[in-house]
Amino acid sequence: MFKCAGKCPGEDNIALTKILQKDDSILYLIGNADCYLLNQYVSGNSEEFFFCERVFLVVEESQISDLENYNFFLPAGQYLSLTYRGHYNKTRQLYPKMVYYARAHDYEITGSLIEICRLGVYQTDQAEEFLTELQVRVKSR
Repeated sequence: MFKCAGKCPGEDNIALTKILQKDDSILYLIGNADCYLLNQYVSGNSEEFFFCERVFLVVEESQISDLENYNFFLPAGQYLSLTYRGHYNKTRQLYPKMVYYARAHDYEITGSLIEICRLGVYQTDQAEEFLTELQVRVKSR
């Protein structure tokens, strides 16, 4: 389950503050707030990055009591996943490898790219230590 926090960097801190004002029981999730739904077909503010559609929190159903306030649910299905170390700009460089892998294994990409920063700017200022997971929904052809 996702709770969309805002559009993207800049708006995300304001939106997270609003979410926490409504439900401070999810305060522990702030470390998971560095999750993005990206549009892999559009460039962001810089050619190095994809356009960011949403910032979100990952929430387990058992951890919340008010499901109606959660506005985006990750569809069940198969997801192709890739994890890398280094600066976030590697996402744009590595996504084509995911596309190639999917095609080579008879999968079709059916969703937006999800970027989950497992270890990032909130934990370290050393870009070489960043740990990022990419996921994209796929289906067999």
